[in-house]
Amino acid sequence: MKITKVSPKEISKRLNKPWTPLKLLNVNDHVVRMALFKGEYHWHVHRGEDELFYVLKGEVKIRVKEG
Repeated sequence: MKITKVSPKEISKRLNKPWTPLKLLNVNDHVVRMALFKGEYHWHVHRGEDELFYVLKGEVKIRVKEG
């Protein structure tokens, strides 16, 4: 298996439209995507899935149903 090195900082320069994820790579059965956040996004759920948020610049507030 070939390992591909990615630079989140360099890839982030290609993002110009908020909330439009860019697929970076697959890891096992997971997809890694990068997106530009701006303002609020509607509440939603991913049943049986997890999400990871890796913030390069700024801050993100995440509200969960359980409080």
